[in-house]
Amino acid sequence: MIRKYICIGFFLAISFNAFSYFDYEDFFSLDRETRGIKKMTEYQRNIAKFVPFFNRVKVVSFFDEEGFLLRETRYRKNNKNKMYVEHEYEYSVSDTLLVIKEKYRYPNDGTEGFIIYKHYYNSLKQCYRFEIFFPKDLDTPAVFGDNFIYEDNQIQSYEWSNFFDTTIYKYFYTNDGNQITKKDYFACGDSICGGCDDILIYKNGKLTDFIQDGSNVSGTGTFVGVPCWDKTLSKVHIRYSNFDKRGNWTRSYYLTERGKFFRSKRKIEYW
Repeated sequence: MIRKYICIGFFLAISFNAFSYFDYEDFFSLDRETRGIKKMTEYQRNIAKFVPFFNRVKVVSFFDEEGFLLRETRYRKNNKNKMYVEHEYEYSVSDTLLVIKEKYRYPNDGTEGFIIYKHYYNSLKQCYRFEIFFPKDLDTPAVFGDNFIYEDNQIQSYEWSNFFDTTIYKYFYTNDGNQITKKDYFACGDSICGGCDDILIYKNGKLTDFIQDGSNVSGTGTFVGVPCWDKTLSKVHIRYSNFDKRGNWTRSYYLTERGKFFRSKRKIEYW
């Protein structure tokens, strides 16, 4: 049975980076981490005053009982709660294929468009290929991932490709199976020329810290305007806390050389 959903809002993957938008990694498994969440309101604050666009953002998200985002609206709190983006999604879900059509619209200037994502799954519900299409050419994916390798039902590596280059992503786990590090390698021809490390720290099975270090990648930054913890533009440390009874965090902070600074808080309602 194929389930179809029409969704209004802005897609926010529920992962360690709450400022990320669509993240195809969240669909490497058909199991939804957001299953059981009905509504989530997140208040985000960026202490980098030189990037006012990101300061004081409110995000309101609604999910179905399976954990798929139904609608999400983002507001600028420093502009009298003015909505600045809305997205509409159409899901087509089966045991072997997930297709997402993302429609977006920016009310300020009327910009709108769409993107199509396809994820292919094996009999174990593991993604073995994903494709991203833009309206200019719906026959050829602009980005795709393949060569997935799994071990003990956990992803070990895959390759991300576009028209210009290929990136190899490798994953590393603790002995108890909790993912603790993810290393991203950027491939240059036949050699590895650089990349960045993501370090995920768990306690009692819950993600408590996320550290992204891209300091060995010349000329790149981790997050625009995010306060960094080592006087570089490519390293950041985020801490999650105040976990509710369901194990979901409700507050997050930046850890920097100047101390701990508030990042965001969440109110979560369940089905």
